[in-house]
Amino acid sequence: MISPRSGTNTAMQLNMGEGKSSVIVPIVAAVLADGAQLVRVIVPKALTAQMFYLLVDRLGGLVNRRIYFLPFSRSLDLDHQKVAALSEVMSECVKERGILVVQPEHILSLKLVSVEKQLPQAECGELAHRLLELQRWLHSHSRDILDESDEILHVRYQLVYTMGLQQHMEGSPDRWTTTEQVLGLVNKHASSFQELFPFRVEYEHGPSGSFPHLRILHADACQQLVSWIAQDVVDGLLPNFSFGQLRSGLQDAIRSFISCENVPPATVQLVKDYGQETPLWSGLLLLRGLLATGILLYAFRERRWRVDYGLSPTRTPPTMLAVPYRAKDVPAQRAEFGHPDIAIILTCLSYYYGGLSEDQLRLSFEILLKQDDPSLDYDLWVKDCPAVPDCLQTLSGVNIKSSEQWNKSLFPLFKRNRATVDFYLSSVVFPKEAKEFPSKLSCSGWDLAEKKERLLTGKSRIKVARWPSSLTR
Repeated sequence: MISPRSGTNTAMQLNMGEGKSSVIVPIVAAVLADGAQLVRVIVPKALTAQMFYLLVDRLGGLVNRRIYFLPFSRSLDLDHQKVAALSEVMSECVKERGILVVQPEHILSLKLVSVEKQLPQAECGELAHRLLELQRWLHSHSRDILDESDEILHVRYQLVYTMGLQQHMEGSPDRWTTTEQVLGLVNKHASSFQELFPFRVEYEHGPSGSFPHLRILHADACQQLVSWIAQDVVDGLLPNFSFGQLRSGLQDAIRSFISCENVPPATVQLVKDYGQETPLWSGLLLLRGLLATGILLYAFRERRWRVDYGLSPTRTPPTMLAVPYRAKDVPAQRAEFGHPDIAIILTCLSYYYGGLSEDQLRLSFEILLKQDDPSLDYDLWVKDCPAVPDCLQTLSGVNIKSSEQWNKSLFPLFKRNRATVDFYLSSVVFPKEAKEFPSKLSCSGWDLAEKKERLLTGKSRIKVARWPSSLTR
């Protein structure tokens, strides 16, 4: 599982750097492949095929150099013969003065598999030893060339291997219901927020009862929104938090704790003592993550719906959570968001903006009608939706089997209704998809620039950079 991989317009990058790549990379690779080191040209996945055929055209026919491509992933069922085959191909590449074209995922996958096999529960023995020897050989013999190094070494790229069996996310279901309630407070302040910062906020009002399209463009606006939400939380407007009567000092401490990144130790201890006396401590930590550490504002300022994230209904294996996008309307096929709270908030926004499909809305009504007291939730659906006619103000007037009522009233009114979407998310999406693993192995693009015996060369669109062997994080 690769996580997270945000969308980038690779085609534009390619057009800008195509001329330089067609000259610089083949020359550098041909010079470095001297029969004593393994030359690896590391390229992003989207450029792999073009780089391979470019090297074949420039070096294969002109100077009779062999170009190798050796993909690797966790799905490969490794045994001694396959590890020996890997070692043999790489040794042959060195001997023949060839060039190995490789994706960052291939190198990082081999690293993580080698670590995974060393764990006691893996019980791999000799196989683990051979993989470790292969990593040592690569560490001393590989000479890497990074094409589009600014993208490959970007901190947002991670490769994550999950370990163990899936389990329910810690703090569920409050983990996602609290996030939905915080977004409800964002919805409450959205109109006033746009009036206060008309040039620092992108705001588009949606249908009655829906969540508005909102994007924050400036840090000052971010801080104001966080301040308003923190005050609402302290005032008891978040259903998951019932503080009761708070003395003024404790009220200020809680507000500071959930809204400010740097908090004095005395304030932290005061809030912790209060939180541990009540079942609110884990919730306060969640609010601090959403507000003080910037998760909420990251979603509204750094990520754009259908450009950086969105849903992927046709994905295999299927998922109902939001996934990273590589470009406009191009979801990544195997990537996921590694941070659970970011995944939850972007999933909420994806359904708010896109709305529910007919099948999803019909399922929501079916689940609602099976509850002991369905009118309680239905009242929330119609509470903030003045467009609902009088005949549908109570659940007794709803008939989901009537195609006329469904097409003319129910589906148009409720497909983007925020309370309805929250009900679907809390009843269907998150209970099924919001899972986590007990442990993970991870590495990032920075692991490609680890300290090694040989130099690392990186080429970007504009300039060529050369890092010494002593480069570390």
